[in-house]
Amino acid sequence: MHITDEGVAKLATLTNLENLSLHGLDELTDASLPALAQLQNLKQLNLPLKAELSEQALRKLHDALPNCTINR
Repeated sequence: MHITDEGVAKLATLTNLENLSLHGLDELTDASLPALAQLQNLKQLNLPLKAELSEQALRKLHDALPNCTINR
């Protein structure tokens, strides 16, 4: 499956989403994280291991989703 940062941005409309796994989407970048931060009902988020995500962007995501367990 090929989903880009733009595709992930479209997920921001799914405000009732509680679990999301993005494993295998290794092309994701920091640009996708603000959209994920809008998913305030997330309880669990699985991010791709090989994606180039900065520590700073990941910290912002953790801050935005305090009730969400974020795994890589």
